[in-house]
Amino acid sequence: MCAWVVYAQEPGTRAAEIERAREARAAELQPDLQSKPERFMLWFRENRVLERISAGFNGVRVKLGGMVTGGGFAFGPEFSREDLLDGRLKFRAAGQISTRNYRRAEAQLTAPYLAEGRAFASARAAYHDYTSLNYYGPGGASKKTGRSAYRYEDGAIDGWFGIRPVRPLTVGAAVGYLTVDTGPGRTDDFVSTELIYAPAQAPGIDRQTDFARYGAFAEFDYRDSPYPRNGGKYLVQYVRYNDRGLRLHDFGRLEVDLQQYVGFFNRRR
Repeated sequence: MCAWVVYAQEPGTRAAEIERAREARAAELQPDLQSKPERFMLWFRENRVLERISAGFNGVRVKLGGMVTGGGFAFGPEFSREDLLDGRLKFRAAGQISTRNYRRAEAQLTAPYLAEGRAFASARAAYHDYTSLNYYGPGGASKKTGRSAYRYEDGAIDGWFGIRPVRPLTVGAAVGYLTVDTGPGRTDDFVSTELIYAPAQAPGIDRQTDFARYGAFAEFDYRDSPYPRNGGKYLVQYVRYNDRGLRLHDFGRLEVDLQQYVGFFNRRR
């Protein structure tokens, strides 16, 4: 035969006092109270507000970031549709302003599958207003102590037309017009460029002009996907700029972009 014996603690013992103190403290404890900013951030994260804003609705979304270096955080509306006329037209328009009052706007219309996919055409208009770009002086001898700021404003309209004679290869031509305006930097942090640099040291700071531009390009793209693990993409483009105002600053610009992807570890790297 077995019996269970329970020994009660005397009210005056040390163990009973500890237990009563523990119960009293537990009764006094209050749940952690979150501040209003903490509650807002928790709601913001749990409801995936940022993802919903970025994804947008029916082509309309908020475009965040992407401004030039030093421009601050940028935000603004964007409208993008790639299914117009059953996918035969793509359209995108966006406008942004940054925390440093940099502004930009652009719109682009593309017909990507002309002639049963063997040709394409695209037109783009853009405007930029950067109020305080950095300038340190000309050449490799410039120094950090020579830092200044100037305003850069431009507007451009361009058109492209290309063909795909074979699947990986695209060749085409482009034509456009560019207006450029520079002026005093709008910042209290650094001196304005024209106050410490003469026109010979900062060409174009005192006289602006417009450019007509035209050129040609060739691209060979055999990547395995838009997020490639194998393949390559090689682009060569040459654009000629003709000074239409001052007739002093004609120049050519050559761009070469070579990308090669080699996958390993079962193409996961």
